[in-house]
Amino acid sequence: MSVTHDLAKWLAELCYDDLPEPVVDFTKRFLLDDVGCMLGGALQLGNKALLRAVLSRGERGASTVAVYGDKTSPPNAALVNGAFICGWDYDSGATGGGHMGSQTAAVHA
Repeated sequence: MSVTHDLAKWLAELCYDDLPEPVVDFTKRFLLDDVGCMLGGALQLGNKALLRAVLSRGERGASTVAVYGDKTSPPNAALVNGAFICGWDYDSGATGGGHMGSQTAAVHA
């Protein structure tokens, strides 16, 4: 077996109860930070323009654009959500354990 196969198998069998409490707490903090960043980033003029451009393409789907609630395709929702997060995210410059919010944008979509 390959390392990739072993990792995929481990992830597929992973249960919430298997996660250590510090991992759960850390993850919650990042996801809540993303939500806060999306709220601020959604107000930026450039991000509003991006949202209008994405919606004007007419792609419909089951994925949600944060804050506004519009539905679009998963890639488009992840793009806009990521722009919202990055528009207000300063973690990449933080010391002591920041994260890149754009990596979680698809989860929020």
